[in-house]
Amino acid sequence: MNETSVFEDLRQILIHGMSLDETRVNIFNQRISEELLEKPSLFVYIECLPSRVISSRSKYWLDPISGEYKEVLDVNMLDPILIGIFSRNLEALQRKDEVLMALNSHYAQQLQEAHSFKIFRNAPIQDMSVLEGAALLYRYDIPVQLFSWSQKITTVDYFNAFKGEVKVNDGLPIITKDFDQELSSSSCSSSSS
Repeated sequence: MNETSVFEDLRQILIHGMSLDETRVNIFNQRISEELLEKPSLFVYIECLPSRVISSRSKYWLDPISGEYKEVLDVNMLDPILIGIFSRNLEALQRKDEVLMALNSHYAQQLQEAHSFKIFRNAPIQDMSVLEGAALLYRYDIPVQLFSWSQKITTVDYFNAFKGEVKVNDGLPIITKDFDQELSSSSCSSSSS
């Protein structure tokens, strides 16, 4: 179950694997100081592209310990991520391969296992320096795919007693009877969407 954002985990993998300062690796479209961008050294950003839902499920069960009825929601997502790396000096050119190394590191494997996500590591390195024109930036884009799973468990209300009315002889007299229906974990239904 994800306790942190997989994008923040990916950010930490790059910070750790490339030995960068926290201010040098950001999630795209965050407020970044212009002073920081003016420095010639390496800068990395993570851009989250539109996600794709692989599966979304819900199931229900009766918790035998608490006696509460639980709803378990989970979703599997495929997230295309773009890792951008640039610098005004040669650092981006010289260190672009380190992005892929960081994604393959032991630290990256540990975070993926702990937070239920997987990075597909075979990624091309695209030279985007030509787009910068006269800005003289060395810029590379590295697209990767992230497969993640997250789960949410909530307590839901349920009813185990129903009031029914039985009419005999054209409705007179009216007989009212409460029907109690016990719920067990085996009688709970599961649905998938």
